[in-house]
Amino acid sequence: MDRPHGATRYRRGPDENGNPGKGCRCATCRDVVNSKDRHRRRMIAYGRWNARQDATGTRRRLQALMRCGYSLPALAVRLGCTRQELRVKLHDRGSVTGKTARAVAVLYDELWDQPPPERTHFEKISVSRTRAYARKHGFPPPLAWDDDTIDNPGAGPADGWERGEGREWRTLAEEALDLLGFGLGRAEAAERLGVSRSTLSTTLARARKQGGENGDVAA
Repeated sequence: MDRPHGATRYRRGPDENGNPGKGCRCATCRDVVNSKDRHRRRMIAYGRWNARQDATGTRRRLQALMRCGYSLPALAVRLGCTRQELRVKLHDRGSVTGKTARAVAVLYDELWDQPPPERTHFEKISVSRTRAYARKHGFPPPLAWDDDTIDNPGAGPADGWERGEGREWRTLAEEALDLLGFGLGRAEAAERLGVSRSTLSTTLARARKQGGENGDVAA
């Protein structure tokens, strides 16, 4: 059944003469296109444009946080969505809204090097089960991902990341400093430790910052 002018079909073709793929140039269809373009420009100017984008980075960040022990319910509460909605995003290989991608990225930056709370018996069970689920499904941890490539569908986790699984960031910093002290470059040190260069740089920067706050010596 034909749709009325102004619908997607007419904006993308056929045109008003029935020619496929031309796009309709009638006044109604032009007004719809111009209105949507004006709306998009306004939203971009206001910082509220919510265009969809590839879901790869969002999916990887959620999976990495689960490898740390953060359960779907816990992450859903922090993101202000339902567990069912988050489960879809966890396995989504399509696209997500820009708002969702930004929210997950901010949460990931906040939690990637922070262990989940295990103050109660329930929290300990939740963390243990979540880690087991993530390990069973092969979700790489944060240390396996480079900040520059985590959103790239064509990129993968750092080679040998399994060797570094479970390593606490302070331990990683200490091991990295030992290797750097022997004259290795950061790229080679990261390869030997089974983490990305970006992760190693972030870890060393954090070690320097905390060392300065505590009066300790850090590279």
